Amino acid sequence: AIDNPATPGIEGATLSSSLTAFGGDTTEGNNEPIKIVNIGFVSTATPDAHLTFDVALTDADSDVTATQTLDVTIVGDNRVTASTGVNTFVIADTDVDGLLSVGMTVIDGGFATGTDKLDFTAAGTGTNFTEVPAPAANLAAFTAAADIALDGTTKYYFGVVGGDGYLAFDADGNGITTIIELVGVTHIASTDIV
Repeated sequence: AIDNPATPGIEGATLSSSLTAFGGDTTEGNNEPIKIVNIGFVSTATPDAHLTFDVALTDADSDVTATQTLDVTIVGDNRVTASTGVNTFVIADTDVDGLLSVGMTVIDGGFATGTDKLDFTAAGTGTNFTEVPAPAANLAAFTAAADIALDGTTKYYFGVVGGDGYLAFDADGNGITTIIELVGVTHIASTDIV
């Protein structure tokens, strides 16, 4: 739905009504942007959405712009990109004792060790974190080595495949729960895991 700040608590256009006029002053006495709220959940493996808005603006002295089409594409994926600031990535890590029960998340560039954090249920320590500096031949070799190393005491296993880092997690030693790909990262510290 579309939320018009001029009418707090009342949502405007829904998927069943394609055109809704917004106008009038908000409580602050100016025209504020609208926001999209409650668009629901898409239940597919890659929840993508393409929204098209036909927008015409009316300014304070009633001049109307030509209608413009605003295309918005929402791409659902397991990839995120770190910003230049401090980032904390919250990782789904519920261990259900099946190999890759949660799946792989990709942090597609920008992760800075010592600055950015990976937020798991349990923090990384010198005891529960292992980093292997020698690159694995491929992702299958990394996964096999990680599955052996993650024994319940070691919960986090970091290694490199190609030029990218991979962090495998398993809370109890009964199968890797998730793997995080850190594009372009070849080293992290246990303190990056909070």
